[in-house]
Amino acid sequence: DLQKALKGLVVMSEALESMSNSLARNAVPSMWSSRAYPSLKPLAAWVKDLCMRVQFMQQWADGGIPKVFWISGFYFPQAFLTGALQNYARKHVIAIDTVSYAFEALQLPPQKKPDDGCCVSGLFLEGARWNGADMALEESRPKELHTVSWDPSSGKCLLHLAPLHSINGEPRPSGPCDSFNVVSPTSARPSARPALVTGPPVQDSLAPPLIFRARHMTRPSLFQLA
Repeated sequence: DLQKALKGLVVMSEALESMSNSLARNAVPSMWSSRAYPSLKPLAAWVKDLCMRVQFMQQWADGGIPKVFWISGFYFPQAFLTGALQNYARKHVIAIDTVSYAFEALQLPPQKKPDDGCCVSGLFLEGARWNGADMALEESRPKELHTVSWDPSSGKCLLHLAPLHSINGEPRPSGPCDSFNVVSPTSARPSARPALVTGPPVQDSLAPPLIFRARHMTRPSLFQLA
């Protein structure tokens, strides 16, 4: 319709004019964004991101459950994370309200799907950066707002979300996992808008080899996994 309107074959409506102006500014037309997932990307990056999401879902449909889930590709990642906990609770016949997550940073992509939980990629760090060699958090470089955690194959953040079963208020890991927790909300996209995925509590003493170094432990909001 827009092409016909530009050629003068049909009347240029207000909606078509708004779309034309958005395309000229490399912005996502409101007609599209109102029916799509939240995003602050310009039009070119938005279209590329949309194609990547469709490709991820198509590969999942064609090849079965992936070893690593691209969490940035989900419209509502909270439902995915809750579903993984529900699967664990059903498998072990326990109440879902006694299950939570531990987080393990992976140096290499997994060779197979984990028995429990899931591996995810596509997370962003805000106000910090990930040192893959030392497996530790470090302060951001100057003028660097968002960073992606280290992964030698794809450059993406790789985390194993391992379910924990709490017994009498004490968490019991489902398997070996050097867990770490982050105090700030976790999101699957860099954005100024709220995009909560999960917000576990913080721990300042961690089992090797996974050690996070924070200079301002009295200000836990310094580091935000986003």
